[in-house]
Amino acid sequence: MANGAPIIRAGASLDAISKRVARVNQLPIFFEDWEDAFIDYSKWYSVIASSGTIDGSRSGGQAGLQAQATLSTGATNGGSVFLATRKHVVSHKNGQAIDLSFVTKTVLEWQAVFTSVADIENASFTMGFGSMADSGAGFTATRTVDNMLGFELVSDVLRAYSDSGATETTSVLTTAPTLSNLNLYRIELNRINGARFFVNNVLQATISTNITTIRSFAINFYIKNDNAANTILRLGNIRVYAEDVE
Repeated sequence: MANGAPIIRAGASLDAISKRVARVNQLPIFFEDWEDAFIDYSKWYSVIASSGTIDGSRSGGQAGLQAQATLSTGATNGGSVFLATRKHVVSHKNGQAIDLSFVTKTVLEWQAVFTSVADIENASFTMGFGSMADSGAGFTATRTVDNMLGFELVSDVLRAYSDSGATETTSVLTTAPTLSNLNLYRIELNRINGARFFVNNVLQATISTNITTIRSFAINFYIKNDNAANTILRLGNIRVYAEDVE
């Protein structure tokens, strides 16, 4: 390599050359680190029911997190918290016959840890992407709502799912994570190949069917208890970015 330029052999095809010099760029869309020690409602929308609470904090509560948002159901049966971004993310799996976008995929990453998983109502829990149309006032984004993409709970075990117009595809994770540990979750939404789901940077599931064709998503989290017990979802850093290839 001379002067930092890649070596391209004589006679190399244009395709080989383009692959050699391709560069992936991350294009920031959204970032939250909770450093203001409160929930910034210019960025977030919430619905709280019964004994549910939501709080931001710069310290305490979870080792490994410099700051966090704590979603607590409280100890009254039916307590719940819904948290969603006011900013909506353009989907790059948009269902167009000809897609001329230079963006290859949209990526959502977040840190999360749970307590009292056995007391979470599995049927309504979700974390991931949700429909923009369904994130208005009064909406509680359970996984039974149409046009979503994320992680769900089945028998207190995390699974991946997609929902398009109330028709769902689900996928068991290769290795189910210990939810009481602090984990890094990631969803990659590819405009051609569907969605990939990661835990701690390890691919756990791929879904290519029933990927909604809506044009934009909110990022949302919903937790509800099904016993008179406090269940907690703590969120660390959250970011969304798009990727393109030069």
